[in-house]
This record gives sequence, structure tokens and C-alpha cells, in this order.
Amino acid sequence: MGHIFSMTERTWSLTQLFDYYELRARVIPAVLVFLPLVLSSISVTYVLSNLVPWATGSGLLALAVTYALSFIVRALGRRVEISLWAKWDGPPSTRFMRWADDFFSPDTKQEYHEAIRSEFGICLKDETEEHRNPSQADKLIMDAFRQVRSFVRIEDGKGVWNAHNAEYGFLRNIFGSRFLWLTLALLGTILCGYLFYITGIGVTVVSVIINGFLALLALLCCSLHTQMIEFIKQVADRYAESTWGSFITIHRRRSKRGSISAQQPGKHT
Repeated sequence: MGHIFSMTERTWSLTQLFDYYELRARVIPAVLVFLPLVLSSISVTYVLSNLVPWATGSGLLALAVTYALSFIVRALGRRVEISLWAKWDGPPSTRFMRWADDFFSPDTKQEYHEAIRSEFGICLKDETEEHRNPSQADKLIMDAFRQVRSFVRIEDGKGVWNAHNAEYGFLRNIFGSRFLWLTLALLGTILCGYLFYITGIGVTVVSVIINGFLALLALLCCSLHTQMIEFIKQVADRYAESTWGSFITIHRRRSKRGSISAQQPGKHT
């Protein structure tokens, strides 16, 4: 029983360290981007020491550093996100809620406005006010969506919106880090190729092959610029739609429960 409890406790700790979003949207992109660094560290250490334990240790150390460097990948993704939103006329979550946008029908938007006012006390602009002051209207929608994200995270933490959010975060961070990824992969391929040339050690061949493959993937991300932006937009739209959808579904359910409770006769003593 103690052994089972210990295994469960360790599993729980790992789950807390790497939640669903962070693992897929930040850690995995960082591993891909900095894997050439890890492979190069292993190859150099193995060539210098010719000892597998030392090489493995350097690889583990590089992986630990990669987790820290995942914050760089996230920052690069956040930076490119600003330019993406400019190309898309704003974040999809904001764009969908504008009266001028036709993704949601006017009746649906009105229902969202009422739900936001009911749940958070935020009054979004009507169509006339939005036309008069679009920047203020957008600001209110962004404020509301921040509340919506926190709301669905609590009420529907494992909903499909979470998977869509992770997909968008992964693609955004990879796209933002594409030039860094390509640079590291090319340098890693050259370094490991040189090590193989002067030593003939087999482990360096594996590093050359993997680094070369990663360089090819990074090159595709760089060269297919327009296609990547369009694909990321589709994923971002899906994330915004599913998040708004989760919110309104929860609100309807809560409102229905409240109506039923109000209709029930009070207890008499």
C-alpha cells in the first residue's frame, strides 16, 4: 500500500508541475526548439569523456535548462502574437463579439452581452456606442474575455476549449521561435557533423540525423510563412469559439438551475 501511495504521490506531483496547457503549449515547443542544444551537449560530452553516464548527465542537465528556457519560447510566442492580431484585425475572441463582425448572429451576441453583465457586471457597448468608440468597446470585450477564461477554467477545466487553447499556444510559440529553432538546429547539425568527421563516433551520427530533421522542420515553418499564419488563425478562431461557447453553456445551465430553485415552493414549519 505504501508503494502504491508513493507512486500516486509522485504522479500527482508531476501533474501539478506540468499542467495540460503548460506541457503542450510551452514545454513541448521548448523541447523541440532547444533539442539541438541537448543533442550537441550529449555528443560533445561523449566525445570528450567517452563515458555514457557523463553524456547522459549532460543531456539531463540540458533538459533542465530547456525547461527554464521555455519561458523564452513563451515570450517569443507572445511577441509574434501581437503582429498576428494586427493582421487579423484583433484577437478572435474580441473580433467575434463586435457588432460589425458576422461570426455570431446579433441575437447570439445580445445573449452573450446579457450573460456577461449577469456573471461579471461588465456592460459591453451596444452597436451605436461601439461605432462611436470602437477602441473602448474592444477594451471592454477583452476585459470580459479575461473574466470568461477564468470562469471556464473553474467551471469547465477539462472542456474542449482547453485543448484548443493548448493547440493555439503550441503553434504560436513554435512560430514565434522559428528563427531561433532553425539557428540552433543548423549549428547543432554542423557541430555534430564535424565531431563525427574527426572521431567517427556513432552517437554523433544520431545527433546529426535528428538535428538535420529538426532543421528541416524549422525551415518549413520559416518558408511557409503565409500558410502558417492562416493555419494559426484557424486554430485561434476555434479556441475563441469554443471558449465563448463553453461560457454561454455554463451560464445557461446556471440560469436554469436558478429558475428551478426560484419556482420551488418554500418549506413551511
